[in-house]
Amino acid sequence: MDKLDQTDLDHLRSTGRDPSVVFAQLRRLRLGPAWTRLRRACTLGDGLRALEPADWADLESRAALAASRGRLMAFVPASGAATRMFADLVRIRRSGVTRLDELRATAEPSLAVGVEVLERVQELALWPDLVAGLERRGQLADVLAGHLGPLLALLLDPDGLDATRLPKALVPFHRYPGGTRTAMEEQLVEAAALVADDAGRCRVHLTVAEEHLPRFHDQLAAIRPAVEARLGVRLEVELSIQDPTTSTPCVDVDGFPIRDEQGRLLFRPGGHGALLANLEATGGDVVLIKNIDNVVVDELRSRVILPWRRRLVGLLLHLQDRVFELARGVEAGRPGAVEQAAEFLTREFGLRLPTEPALLPPAVRRELHRPMRVCGMVVNRGHPGGGPFWIDGDRPQIVEGAQVDLGDPAQQELWQSSTHFNPVEIVAGLRDHQDRRYDLAEHLDPAAVIVTRKQLGARRAWVYEHPGLWNGSMAAWNSAFVEIPAECFAPVKSLAGLLRREHRG
Repeated sequence: MDKLDQTDLDHLRSTGRDPSVVFAQLRRLRLGPAWTRLRRACTLGDGLRALEPADWADLESRAALAASRGRLMAFVPASGAATRMFADLVRIRRSGVTRLDELRATAEPSLAVGVEVLERVQELALWPDLVAGLERRGQLADVLAGHLGPLLALLLDPDGLDATRLPKALVPFHRYPGGTRTAMEEQLVEAAALVADDAGRCRVHLTVAEEHLPRFHDQLAAIRPAVEARLGVRLEVELSIQDPTTSTPCVDVDGFPIRDEQGRLLFRPGGHGALLANLEATGGDVVLIKNIDNVVVDELRSRVILPWRRRLVGLLLHLQDRVFELARGVEAGRPGAVEQAAEFLTREFGLRLPTEPALLPPAVRRELHRPMRVCGMVVNRGHPGGGPFWIDGDRPQIVEGAQVDLGDPAQQELWQSSTHFNPVEIVAGLRDHQDRRYDLAEHLDPAAVIVTRKQLGARRAWVYEHPGLWNGSMAAWNSAFVEIPAECFAPVKSLAGLLRREHRG
C-alpha cells in the first residue's frame, strides 16, 4: 500500500492490528462495494414458512423444557447511543424558537415530529426525570407555561441529562404504576420470562460501548435487587465490549486513507458484524438475539411477544433434534442416512446440494455440521432495513439494502419485491450434536463486507463494515425463516416512537 508508511505500520502493530488485514480493508474500500446478487425474495412457501396453530403448544413446550434445563440465554447488542432518538428536539433547538405556541405557528414540516413530542412530553417515561430536574432548577412552571428553553437545556446539555450521548439502553422507555423502566430493564424482564432455568438462573449478555461500562454497572446495581425480587429470578448479566481491533479504516472520495488530528489512520467501529466474537464467547447453547430498542410494555409482551419467541425457540429445537439424529446416522454409516439427510436439508433449509453420487456424502456431512438459526420475519411495510432473499449462492440469506446494487434496475426491482422484513428476532443454535461449540468465524462470508458512503464531519467518506452479524456473518448457517406478527417489531428510533400504543403502559 503506497499510501501507508513505516510509521503507519508501527502504529498498527502497537495497537494489536494486523497490517495485512488493514491493507485488505483499504483495498476493498478502494474497489467499492462487493454487491450481493439477488435472485428473488423469499415468500411464504418459498423460503419462508408459517407456523401452524396446531403446532404452537408443542413448540412452546419444547422451549419451556430447554429453558428449565438451562440451555437458553439472551444476547442483546446494546452499544448504540440515543443520538437519533433526540434528533427532532435538536432540530427544534437549532431553529431558535423558544415557545411552544410559536413553534406550532411556524408549520415547518421538518419540525413537526418534534412539535408532537413536546406537546405530549408529559406522556413519556422521561417526564418524571424531567420534572425532578426542572424543580431543582426552579424552572418547572416556565416549562408548563410553554417555554421550551429550560426543557431542551435540561434534556440536551452536558450539565443536564445529556440525552444525545446516553446509551439507548439506559433511556427510560415505559411508565408503569410502580415506576419507569429503561430499555435494558425491559430486556431483563423479557429474558426472565424466556430463559430462566429451574433454579431461577437467568443469563443475559449485553454488548456495550466501552465508555459506557460504568453507567451500565451502576444501573444494573441499582435495579437488580428489585427486578430479582419482583420476578423471582437470579440475574446473571454479562457485559462485553467490541474488540477495539475490529474497528476499521475509511477513505476519502479519492481513495486516500482518512487520518485523525495526529496524522494517524482513522478507525471507526466496524458495525454489528464485529460482535460475532462476542456472541461465540458467551459459550451459549441456544441464544435468543434481539435489538435493544425492540421492547414493548407488559401487556403486549405477555399476549404476543413471549408466545412467539417461545415458538421460534421450539422450532429451532425441533430442527436441531432432527439434524443431530441425521448427523449420528451418517457418522454411523446407517443405510440411506445420506439420502435422508439430503432430503431434509433441502426441504427445511433450502440448500442446493450436488446431485453427483460421489459428491453428495461429503456435502451432506459438511451441511449437517453448521450453526443453525430460526429467524422471525414480519410483513414488510416499507421498513428501510433488510429481509430474506434467495441469492446467487447455495442457501437463502438475510440481505441489507447496503449490500445490493440499487443502481441496477433489475436488482432494484427484486429488492422492492420483498414481502417480509428482518426485525432481528433470531434464535441461534451454537453447539453441535456432541455439545461442542462451533467456530463461528468458519461460517461467515468474508466477501459480504458492507462498504457505504458516510459523512464524517465535513468529509465524504467510504466506510468499511464487517459482514453483518445476521447477514454475512451468518451466511453459511442453516437458516429457517418464519413469519411472525407485526406486533413483534416495535423499535424506537425517535422519541415519537415511544408515544405509540405498544410503548404505553
